[in-house]
Amino acid sequence: MQDASGRGSRAGDAAKAYRLLKAIMNTAVENKMIKPNPYQIKSGGKEESPNGPR
Repeated sequence: MQDASGRGSRAGDAAKAYRLLKAIMNTAVENKMIKPNPYQIKSGGKEESPNGPR
């Protein structure tokens, strides 16, 4: 994924990947495949730009 400058948006990609993995793990917990969801970091899926809001 690239931002307007042509560089990759690594923080945004990491946040999106975290949200996806958290959703997958929540489903596994609901289906009793695992007990606790290891993806419990507060604001782990929050996207922030190092340059502030655009």
